[in-house]
Amino acid sequence: MFGLGIPELIIIAIILLLVFGGKRLPEIGKNLGRTVSEFRKVKKEMTAEKTRGRQQEEEKTLENVNSLENKLINGATDKIPVVKKARTLKEKADKIKDIIG
Repeated sequence: MFGLGIPELIIIAIILLLVFGGKRLPEIGKNLGRTVSEFRKVKKEMTAEKTRGRQQEEEKTLENVNSLENKLINGATDKIPVVKKARTLKEKADKIKDIIG
């Protein structure tokens, strides 16, 4: 839309030099650089915070789903004797597997 080429930048530099003078121009440039740096830092922090918030929400949702799944499975196994027995056998097998290594 608005392209800034070399001639335009030179004109802007001359205008700044005339308005602020040679003594204040380095100070203004330094302050402008610091300001841009702070804006980038804040933007980076906000992005990281947003990402952390999303991850926490996803973890909570996953925990809720897993908890509900476990409740449903445990409720079903308590009502069906064959499944209850299979679950008990699986738990015993897991314990043996942990002991063996």
